[in-house]
Amino acid sequence: MTNIHSATQCVLGALVLGCTSVPALAELPDPPWDGGWDPGGWGLIFPATLEVPSEYDTIQEAVDAAVNGDTVLIATGTYHENVVVTGKTISIKGDGLVELWPDDDAAIMSVSSTPEDQWVRLEGLTFHSIYEITLPEELGGITFEMYGSETRGVTVGGGAVQISQCTFDGMGIAGADGDEEPGAAVAAAWGYVQLEQCRFDNCQATTAGAVYAALASVEMSYCVFENCQSDADGGAVKFEFVGGEIVACSFLSNAAYSEGGAIALNQSSPAITRCLFEDNTAAWGGAVYSEGSEGTASDPVVTDCQFHGLSAGEYGDLWYASSYSDPWWTGSVGCGGDDLIYGFTVNRWLNSLTEYCPVCPGDVNGDTAVDVADLLDVLSHWGTADPISDLSEDGTVDDADLIWLFFLFGDCVDIV
Repeated sequence: MTNIHSATQCVLGALVLGCTSVPALAELPDPPWDGGWDPGGWGLIFPATLEVPSEYDTIQEAVDAAVNGDTVLIATGTYHENVVVTGKTISIKGDGLVELWPDDDAAIMSVSSTPEDQWVRLEGLTFHSIYEITLPEELGGITFEMYGSETRGVTVGGGAVQISQCTFDGMGIAGADGDEEPGAAVAAAWGYVQLEQCRFDNCQATTAGAVYAALASVEMSYCVFENCQSDADGGAVKFEFVGGEIVACSFLSNAAYSEGGAIALNQSSPAITRCLFEDNTAAWGGAVYSEGSEGTASDPVVTDCQFHGLSAGEYGDLWYASSYSDPWWTGSVGCGGDDLIYGFTVNRWLNSLTEYCPVCPGDVNGDTAVDVADLLDVLSHWGTADPISDLSEDGTVDDADLIWLFFLFGDCVDIV
């Protein structure tokens, strides 16, 4: 079973741990989705659907019986398993509410060695790993949380995984013997990960509360991260030597003890577009902390994002850029303090940064008014889960958002 901690030791400390070099991201092959999904390459005519539990008692039994191109379809229910997928490209889907819990102190799903140019698809699954234990009244009636040292949702090692419409609710991972075990929901090393329309709630880890990736290519779109926390850096997400993009994701009320309340970037430059950051906290970089090296900079491009209600105990309520990091912002809006940006310069002609946040929930583009420009923005994202244009917060930009927009039409109100 892939151990993310050992797989990323060279990344985390090349000199200390005796590794002679850290591979460059450019050495990774092109991600499998660049060429599209090509079932014809499997040589299959009739992919099968293997049903759990009507045909197979456990998910693992169905996975073992499946061949490339097959679908494992899981009926509504609660399952306690540690499923391993190695060397095959299959789909694992939930048919109704499918809740997955670990059966042992290991990842609920572990994926590795997928065939070249193909990936494993996980869809419509709900992952849990935090158990609430309540003591009897005679012992105080106290309720506390319990989880294991490696009880992650999905581990990816040397494989390609697409995770769609999945929920990670109450995920915890503690590490063992002082190790920092990262990413309570998803962790990938030397792999490719796509996250689409997933929710991450109440995820906690020693580092990277929900999602961790190292030496990987990651694409995240329309995901929500809420109330996740890290004992170190990356309250919701941490990337190390990672390329890819983060599109239309919401980061709400996440926290890190040290750097990056929502995201921590180490020698990683993902494109961050149309993302919403609200009420995230950390010591350095309330929303994002970025750091590069002389050989590999951390220069993410940030486009049309919004930052509200963020705070840092030390510096950079919105963003803290450390050495060899120079983010580029365009079309983004930030407010809420006099120490918003630290370590780099934001072009004020291309972005809006203000000390005080106006009361203006319908101001989609951040120009301090709800007007025709906001209407056009909502219409341009119609039918999507865009977090900025979804004024009604129902998960879809639709007629409910138009009603909100017309109701709020007019100038914003400044709060001083």
